Amino acid sequence: MTENNENIWSFLFFTGYLKIKEIVKTGELTGEPTIYSLVIPNLEIKSCYTD
Repeated sequence: MTENNENIWSFLFFTGYLKIKEIVKTGELTGEPTIYSLVIPNLEIKSCYTD
């Protein structure tokens, strides 16, 4: 987890602690990546992350 900043995002997403809030920009028609707004709905996990 501490070796790469992207590891925390993968951990939070795959364990269900990181949820998609909304689609910011869809790349469906252009072939570009879709951009999502994400949220940590669990207050305890959110507190640990912000600390």
